[in-house]
Amino acid sequence: MRSQWQGSKASGGLSLGRARVVYSANLEIEADLIDDAAIPNETKRFEAALNTTRQELQSLSERLSGALARDLVEIIEAHALILDDPDFTDGVVALIRAEHLHATAALKRQRDQLAAAFDAIEDPYLRARRDDLDHVVQRVFAALQRGGAEPDRRVRADGEIL
Repeated sequence: MRSQWQGSKASGGLSLGRARVVYSANLEIEADLIDDAAIPNETKRFEAALNTTRQELQSLSERLSGALARDLVEIIEAHALILDDPDFTDGVVALIRAEHLHATAALKRQRDQLAAAFDAIEDPYLRARRDDLDHVVQRVFAALQRGGAEPDRRVRADGEIL
């Protein structure tokens, strides 16, 4: 079976081979509210997703090589800084605690608030940093949806990329 997919490029060119979607890019927001007793677990769940995302970025950074490795590492380091930014992380935790939101709902709301701030910036270069925020948020969402499990990204013997 032959399929053509479109998406964000990791590098230029074409690729032929088998691919499998390991986790969906669709963000499933848990809309119901949590009770007081669930708040500590939900904040721990968010913090675990942050740690998983940090580990993924570190692992990715360590595996890079070649001519563009230095530039890519700088992008990854910028993404890691977002994970440690109190405007990002503390905002999500505050929403979980104050509004009894699930981590996914709090993360989306905080992302929307920060994205609006980026959209209001006049400088196009700085405004484009919103894309970095979106990449980080997608990784954290994926970690939340996987429940901390690592994605399977092995290349199998038959050439299929996971």
